[in-house]
Amino acid sequence: MFPRKMHRVLSFAIKINRRNLNTTPTFLQKTKRPSYKEFEPLTRSGGTKCETALYTEAVELPVYPDLTIGFLGHGKMYQALAGGFLKANLIKPENLLASYINQEEDEIQEEDCVKINSNEEVVRQAQVVIIAVKPHVVESVIDQILPYVEEEHLIISVAAGWKTENLQSKFSPDTKVVCVAPNTPSLVGCGASVCSFGENVTDDDKVLVEKLFTTVGMFSTMPDKQLDIVTGLSGSGPAYAFIAMEALSDGAVRMGMPRDIATKLSAQMLMGAAKMVLETGKHPGELKDAVCSPGGTTIAAVHSLERNGFRATLMDAVEASTNKAKQLGAENGSSEKSN
Repeated sequence: MFPRKMHRVLSFAIKINRRNLNTTPTFLQKTKRPSYKEFEPLTRSGGTKCETALYTEAVELPVYPDLTIGFLGHGKMYQALAGGFLKANLIKPENLLASYINQEEDEIQEEDCVKINSNEEVVRQAQVVIIAVKPHVVESVIDQILPYVEEEHLIISVAAGWKTENLQSKFSPDTKVVCVAPNTPSLVGCGASVCSFGENVTDDDKVLVEKLFTTVGMFSTMPDKQLDIVTGLSGSGPAYAFIAMEALSDGAVRMGMPRDIATKLSAQMLMGAAKMVLETGKHPGELKDAVCSPGGTTIAAVHSLERNGFRATLMDAVEASTNKAKQLGAENGSSEKSN
């Protein structure tokens, strides 16, 4: 016979042991957690290879986990858009396809994609096909892929001069086509993309296109007839800004400032001025007036710009680019003719 106190102690220990036997240890308990994958696509810079994490990291599933996007062409627009899609976690890297016709596979700078040496095979595997080649090559690419395009495909062209009207004429009447006019600042996530939808495009398709292109900047829609003007303004516009930036830097160097500092100051100034317009909603002229003190240095500089036709030169540049885009459209079979 156990002493009474010892009996109570053993009875309590047995109860605790039974309770623990029926309970899974904390370190073995299953916990509800978000979906995992082995790596998170990191920010790209100029299409360089992305590093991957060496550990498993909790991330959300892609917005479109089952969507496959195929690029026909692998230039700057491919680098910008593909990087934006992956950085925003819209699709899986293994669902991003890129053709490398007439180019070595290792010349494609984006690594988080499936590289295929066949435009036709890209179309077979993809649901969304983005035509990202030079305008004069678009028609020959369409001839290659036409037998493989089905009603479910969404065809997006980012080539200058192409509009939904002439793009639609190259495919069957039921094909869903979209034309987008992006620009090169998309490479750094500050692009401006304007889109025109074909008549077969569904509301869900429109939502998808907007989500895709807002990953690289602002997005808006316009009628077909406005796309050439978009090319003249925001499509070619970065070149105008680069020339202005270089000229401003040259002016500062001429007056004695080191080149590297002059370039940084001119770039930061243009970026800041653009941000003021976008964030304040004020007219550029109003913001210009706020800088010009009576009899001051800025109004003297503005007078020099006006005397030398600065405004008219920029207006002429937009007109020249727009007319060239119209000419390309006419060559591609558009009903619109160049002025």
